Amino acid sequence: PWRTALALADDGWTLRSAITWVRKGAIPEPSAKDRPWRQSEFIFVLAKQPKYFFDRDGLDGEEDVWFIEPDRNSSARGTHYAPYPRDLVRRCIACGCPEQGTVLDPFVGGGTTMEVALDMGRHAIGIDINPEFYELVKDNLSSR
Repeated sequence: PWRTALALADDGWTLRSAITWVRKGAIPEPSAKDRPWRQSEFIFVLAKQPKYFFDRDGLDGEEDVWFIEPDRNSSARGTHYAPYPRDLVRRCIACGCPEQGTVLDPFVGGGTTMEVALDMGRHAIGIDINPEFYELVKDNLSSR
């Protein structure tokens, strides 16, 4: 994640903040034998222009450390194995995208981010390197 953030900074983006998402109740990673299990992840706030949308109320009282439980029964159905929690996606959108704004998910997977964005009155664009996810997202969005 840091390599991506730094590459974007090299490309002209400004890294405004690195938020730590504490994955409360994270599932252990028994396959990780040579490092600690991950119980947190980074969320980067990047801006292309000096002025950008930011709504502190969307943070829900937590600033740069967020305690959000992973979804156990996620709405991302099908072959995608690692959907983000809907509450995490809601918070990111609420603080970083105005109503009727557009959310870009460059790793669309099962489409959780797109579903939440549409539910919140935003537009959504999803991209993924795996073409199988396009049909999965199309099916998930059309069954809503």
